[in-house]
This record gives sequence, C-alpha cells and structure tokens, in this order.
Amino acid sequence: MLRLTRLAWLILSSVVLVPAIASAQASIAGVVRDTSGAILPGVTVEASSPVLIERVRSVVTDGSGQYKIVDLRPGTYSVVFSLTGFNTVRREGVELTGTFVATVGAELKVGSITETVTVTGESPIVDVQSTQQQRVLGKEVIDALPTGRGTAGLGVLIPGISALVPSKGAANPMDVGGTGNLQNMYMTMHGSTYLDQRLSIDGAQVRNILGSGNANNFVPDMGSMQEVTLDFGGGSVEQITGGVRINYIPREGGNSFKGSFFGTGVNSSFQGSNYTDALKAQGLIAPNALIHQYDLNLSVGGPVVRDKLWFFSSVRAQANQNFIGIQQNLNVNNPDVWTYAPDPNNQGRFGTIDRSGNSRLTWQATQKSKVNLYWHQAKHDWVDARPLISPESFSYTRFPQKRFAYASWTAPLTNRLLIDARISTHGEDQDNSLPNQQIIVVEQSGLIPGLTYHGSTFSRTDQPNIVEVQSSVSYVTGAHALKIGFTDTTGTLRSNQTDPFGVSYRFNNGVPNQLTQRAAPNPRTNYMNELGAYVQDRWTVKRLTVNGGVRFDYFGTGFPEQNIGPVLLAPNRNITFPANDWYSLKDLSPRFGAVYDLFGNGKTALKVSLSRYAAGNGAVNGDGNPVGTLANSVTRTWTDANRNYIPDCNLLNLQANDECGLVSDLAFGTPKPTTSYDPATLSGWYRHLANSEFTLGIQHQLMPRVGATASYGRRWYGNFNVTDNRATAASDYSPFVVTAPLDPRLPGGGGYVISGVSNLNPNKVGLVDNYVTPASNYGNMYQHWNGIDAGVNVRVQQGLMLQGGVSSGKTFTDKCEVQAKLPELQVGYEALSLNRDAVSIGVTNNAFCRNETPFLTQLKLLGAYSIPRIGIQFAATYQDVPGPEILANYTVSNALVQPSLGRPLSGGAANVTVPLVAPGELYGPRERMLDLRLARTFKHGRTRTTINLDIYNSLNANAVTFLNQNYGATGVGWQAPTAIIDARLFKISGQFEF
Repeated sequence: MLRLTRLAWLILSSVVLVPAIASAQASIAGVVRDTSGAILPGVTVEASSPVLIERVRSVVTDGSGQYKIVDLRPGTYSVVFSLTGFNTVRREGVELTGTFVATVGAELKVGSITETVTVTGESPIVDVQSTQQQRVLGKEVIDALPTGRGTAGLGVLIPGISALVPSKGAANPMDVGGTGNLQNMYMTMHGSTYLDQRLSIDGAQVRNILGSGNANNFVPDMGSMQEVTLDFGGGSVEQITGGVRINYIPREGGNSFKGSFFGTGVNSSFQGSNYTDALKAQGLIAPNALIHQYDLNLSVGGPVVRDKLWFFSSVRAQANQNFIGIQQNLNVNNPDVWTYAPDPNNQGRFGTIDRSGNSRLTWQATQKSKVNLYWHQAKHDWVDARPLISPESFSYTRFPQKRFAYASWTAPLTNRLLIDARISTHGEDQDNSLPNQQIIVVEQSGLIPGLTYHGSTFSRTDQPNIVEVQSSVSYVTGAHALKIGFTDTTGTLRSNQTDPFGVSYRFNNGVPNQLTQRAAPNPRTNYMNELGAYVQDRWTVKRLTVNGGVRFDYFGTGFPEQNIGPVLLAPNRNITFPANDWYSLKDLSPRFGAVYDLFGNGKTALKVSLSRYAAGNGAVNGDGNPVGTLANSVTRTWTDANRNYIPDCNLLNLQANDECGLVSDLAFGTPKPTTSYDPATLSGWYRHLANSEFTLGIQHQLMPRVGATASYGRRWYGNFNVTDNRATAASDYSPFVVTAPLDPRLPGGGGYVISGVSNLNPNKVGLVDNYVTPASNYGNMYQHWNGIDAGVNVRVQQGLMLQGGVSSGKTFTDKCEVQAKLPELQVGYEALSLNRDAVSIGVTNNAFCRNETPFLTQLKLLGAYSIPRIGIQFAATYQDVPGPEILANYTVSNALVQPSLGRPLSGGAANVTVPLVAPGELYGPRERMLDLRLARTFKHGRTRTTINLDIYNSLNANAVTFLNQNYGATGVGWQAPTAIIDARLFKISGQFEF
C-alpha cells in the first residue's frame, strides 16, 4: 500500500509538472488611491531590484485597489505605480528580508503619464499582513558580527532559543569563536522539542531519515549565503513541524563578477585561561581549551550570459581541535587493568574537519520562467568526544558521502498566477570506527561517576538517496494570496552496530556488579515516505488581514525482506523477516492567524495565531522494524567473586548460573519479539505526537527604522504513546522509600524521604511483553509551555544596527495518572519532551511524575556601529541565559533499600538508581558572555579589504555549561564540572571583496 501511495503521488507530480513548495520568500503589498482617497483599480505596480535576474516583477491592482507581489528574493527594491491619466509614483529603498511583507502604498494624482514623482520614506519595518515569527540575519549582519559564521554561533543569538550541542555536552552552549561550527546543534524555542527542528536551503529540506529528520550534519558555507532566517512561531501550512526552522538563502550571482575571500586561523597562543582554583575544587579535572582552528572561504559569482544566466560558487575549509574536560586513561594500552587512571599530562581532544564546495546556477530561461540548480558536496571527519567518556571510547566518525543538490523552477505565468517547483536529493553515509577494541565499562561511582571507558563499538548508517519533491501554485490578487501545494519525501536507511565482544560491564567503585549482553551485529533497513498537501489564503479587508489554511500529512514506513544470522552470543539465530509496511499515519492540521493594522498607517500591528502541528517523526529510528522488536540487548547481575574481570558463567544460559544472574529478558537471542504495537499507534488519523501553539502579540514602530515587539505564547502537546510491559501488573511492583543523604547541595540540605519508587517482584524478572499503545488508555499526560517575549529592532541608516530582547517561559509536565497504572514506566522530564519512554526491569520508576520549571529567562543582544568616513566598525553580541539543569541520580545500595522494601532487590541487583531532585528544580549559575569586534575597512577602487579583531568571551567568564548528574553512592563527583565556557579568545580575520 505504501509503495502504491508513493507511486501515485510521484505520477501526480509529473503530470502537473510542479514538484516543489515555494521557498517562502518576501512580498510587497499595499493599496493605491487617488488624492481624494478613492481606491484605484488597474494600476500597474512594478518591483525592480538588482537581485532579480529578470529585473522587474509586475502586477495590477484589483477592484479593491490592492496589490501583492510575492516570492521576492532578499534585497533592496524600487516600486513604481503607473496608470493612464495619472502621474507615475516611484518608491525607492524598500528592504526585504526573509518572509517579511512590506506594506507600500501610493497616492496618484491626475497628471501627465510622463511625470514621475519619487516618494522618499523609510522602508517599512512592521509587517501588517503576516503572523509568522521570524528572525532574519542578512549577509551584512553575518559579516559584521563577531561569530563563528555557522549555525551554532547564529542560532543562539535569538532570544528564546535554547540549544544543545551533544559533543560539547551543553545546553545553551556558548560558542566561543566558532568552536561549535562543525557540530550538529539542536535548537528549541517556546517549548518545542529538538525533534521538531528543520533545516532547509532555499526552502528545500536538508534532512535525514535517521532520528526524526532534525539531524543532518550539514555545515553551511556562509560565503555563499545571502541570509539566514529562523522561524519559530505562527508558522505557515508549508511546514509539518512547529519547532525552530532554519532556512539558508544562497546567493545568485549577478551581471558583474564579484567575489570574496574570508580567512582566519588561531591556535592556543591566542587564548587565555579561565581555569581557577575554585573550579578545580569543584572537580573540573581539566578545562576545555583551543588547540587550533582555521576557516578559509573563497566565493565568486557573476554572469555567464548577462541578464540570462548567472553563477555563484564557493569553497570552504574549516577545522576545529580542542581539549575537553577529560584526561586520557593511563591504563588504555593495558587490557588486564580495568580501572580508569587519569593522565595529568595528556588531555582528551575533540577534533573535526570539513571541506566543502558548492555551486548555484540561475537561468532566466524565458521572460516568465526561471531555473535554479544548486550542488553542495563535502568531506567531513570528526572525533566525537563527549563529557563523561574517556578518550579511548570516543567515536571516530567519517562521512564517505555527504551531498545535497536541488533544482527549482519558478514561473510567474501571469501577474496573478505563480508556479514554483523543485526537487532535491540528500545523501549521507556515516562510519563510526573502533579506536580501541576492548570491552566497554561504565562506572557508577568512583572518581568520575557515570564515566564510560576502556572500549568502544562500531556502527554504520547509510542514507544513499533521500529525495524530496515539492510543488505549489499561488494565485494572487490584491486582496487575496491563495496558495496550494504539496511535498513528498522518500528515502531508505540502512544501519548496523557491531560489538566484537557482545558484552559491556558496569562497575561500582571498580567492583563489577552488572553486565550487558548484545546480539550484535543486527543490521536493519527501513524506508520512509512523508507526504504533505496544503491550502492557505491571505485575505486583506481594510485594516484586517486573515491568514488561514489547513495541511494534510501522511507518514508511512516499511521494511524490505531482512535476514539476521548467528552471532557470538546468539549462535543459533538465523531469522528471515518478510517485507512489510508499518506506519500509515494521517493528520489534518489547521492553522489560523490574523493581523490588524491598529491605526491604519502600517506602524502598529496586533497579531494572533493558533496552529496545530504534527511533531517530528521519531518513528524513522526504526520503530516496528522486526529486527528491532527482538530482545537484542539484556542486562544481568554479575558477582565477580575472584576479581578476574571475566564473567565466570555460561553467558548462553539465560538463567542464573555461577557468577551471573537471570537476564532481564528471557527472549534474548530467540525469534520471539518482545515488543508489539497497538494497531491504534500504527494507522489512522491523529496518531502522531502533536503540538499546538497559540500566540498573541503586538508589533510597533517607535520611530523611523526602530521597531518593538511583545508577545505571549503557549504550546501544548498531545497524543503521547507509552510502553506497557503486559507480562507485569502494577501489583507486581513493591514500593519502598529512600532517605536522601545529608548534603548541603541538596534541597533543604538533604535528609528528606523519596517515595513513589518501587521494585519489580523477583518472580517477574525476565518476563517481557512490551506493548506500545496510546497513553490515553491509562490516563492523562500533559506537557505545556507558557511564556512571554519582548524585543527591539533598530536599523538606523547612519551606521547603527541593534537587535535584542528578553524571553521567559516555564514548562509543566504531568504523567502521574499513567505512571500509577504503569509503575515500570521510566519517563523523565527530558524523555517526555522527546516522546520517549523505556521499560525498566527490576529497576525503580521515576519518583517525580509531576514537574514544573521556574520561569527561565534569556537576554540576547547584538549590534554594530560603523563610521564610514574612516572605515571603522564596532560590533558586539551579548548572551545571558540560565545555567545547566542539575539532576541527582543516586546509586542506592541493597542495604539501604532492604529495610523498607522488606527483601533484597530483585534479580540479585546490587543497587538501584533513584532521582533525588525533581527535574526543573535546580539550576546552575547563569551563563553570560560578551563578544566584541573592531573592524577596519580599506577600499581600493572596486576592491574592499576588512581586517577584524575579535575578542570572544571578552570578560573571560567561566560559568559551568555541563556538570556530572550522577550522585553515585557517596555524592563524590556530583555536580563536578566537565565543561565550562571557553576562555577569552583573540582572533584576527580578514575579508577581501572584489
């Protein structure tokens, strides 16, 4: 069925010859009147700009005197109004960015048609027609600011955006001089999840099938980008998700040859130190610090045929290498020693390098037809170092294939009918090699609680060709802008993980107490189809503009025939699974917005929007893949009585024997699936995790080129799924209590009682029948966010640019009703945010089922001031954000649990882990950083050279960005910093433009 659906949609796209969504560009709209105030239909309105290869776009006002010119590239425009019997009016200097709708009206008086009146006025800064919440960073802003010229450095400058860079191990990471440029960064805003993030180039998605599509390992070439837009609210029906949406708009070249070269390179000599005795006392073993970094970026564009064919090409080479807050293991080359011993003279290193090239061709095929071709090819390698992982366990990652390409066709067939079409393809393969072929060990307590060390595993993912076709047709009159379109994304994911030993160990203060067995390798293949169709209309009546639309989404997955053979710890396994389809989910998402021009002068807009979204599809991780429904991994207790660090037992015997206890799932290594799915989660309407968003705000022009905004927002989630182990009931769990240790770092100094935790009864250990089903079958689950934003935007022509604002909000989650019936449910605050849950066998459930964070407030500012007469420019960015959330995962021994439980922990477990503080209860000190730039520009005829002196983290702040959340058995190492803001960094860079 899924393949037939895909085929039908592809045939449809071929028949109508329109394979893409318009890239949601800017518009100019307004009303034309005569001197008496009467509306004037039939007026020809022409928008012209050097950024248009066709030079001029024209429309005619409708019967209400209104006009709209849509799908305009970012740039500065002139607008000309002409009508027989009236004078001609010209409006200069209309600046367009992102999806901004500039309101430009005109008043025509009776006169000679040859008479032209040029009207001077400031470019509009208030959008009185669109509810979309967006921040645009144009090329002049990107070039001016002291940033690392990448997603990580730009995204975090937006008030309200919270970010996570996994390899830096930090939420709200402070990117000091581009140290986060070459890493995936996940962003949320207004309570959205990381799964909902999407990245595109000129409206074409750069997405993976792995995960939910939010991770793509794409490193933008900033030399080839005209602007970057970040959407985060009031979204149009063109988008399936409601999270942060990043769109890079590439440059198109022009009728003259132009180019630029940007270069910078620094090493440790350019960086100071912010490692203090206080941080050392807190447990920071070694600070993260720069080793070396460079960024070389050459771009050039121009005409192939004037006014007909333009090109723009760019190449970029970047590298980062940094010390991280972990030291090498002195025992790494001694396979007989199982302890971690830090080498004070050899610190762990994170490194990554990316070399890429891209080209864009823009062809005005006919007067009414434009074609764009874009290709990006990259080679990328990195050492994926992370906190709480010893260097011998780092993942060494390379990308044998990493490319993205698209072709688009835009045709304003008439002054009312616009067709936009594109097809894109993305290929990405990834290898994680084995730097050290030893058995992995995880330490519960010890010097560094939660440390992974001693060994590593190998994995590979192949996504050879993810294809997206999109289409839209716009019919634009003066009062209406109707748009109909669809998108179709397909692709295949092949993945495999290999563990040469099939086991990993868990120690507590160096003493083995548990091992994990894996039936690996277990290769699997998934294919995915994501379809969307939408219709929307923007309707203006006097001062009111209504934006309404609805989007249909279909999400399908399936699997080809697959075989898994015998492996080390499952020697009798040989299973062939037939091909089958899996998910077939459908959603209908209405979106509504209204804007009211309060005084009718285009300077004050009241805005309201209400939207429903289908959340990012985590299902493409391989949910339902028959290989994944098997018990491929189990845990069992291990009592290493003779301390030889070898499990002296028969690992193929799943029952307790010798040093090894009963496994957590007796189906391990057999064809019997341990996970099944409720049909209600697999097909039908409104089965996606969904989120809804409401915003109410005002946008006001305080003075020419100075605007302010304020808004309230609310986001709420629904359609949660949970996993019920049907082999157990709530009565099979015995409650117990834990007394928190006395510790001044804990709320109230500790000593309080943790209740609401339980342990599976011994007779049920090893019995697993997981059933994925809607949470509503057991009760209500809640997650919502409420918050406010306020900001200012200053674009003064005399060389001053200033943007900034404050964002504050709080998140509430509640899963108590569900957890009361499913004590096995492990859904912490972050897990619920990602719609993930896990069944714990013989382990406790989360004691905190209802959580509410305090208001978390961010302040972000950026600005630049130039003095053209002497070629000097000053620029700065400032961030002030909450510190890291603090959790306390307490390792509780059997001796402490047994008095209240009335028996030892089931399955022979030596300990359990219990949370001591509720998620959202404790946070570290706030993180603040000020970056500065002084630039000097030298002009030589048509060339321009700019030398930048940047001071990143100019105040040399050293706030903790990541800390150890593992309390261990004694509290030693809890809250020990593993990463801080990088120390003050001086950087010299240069940009030569010709």
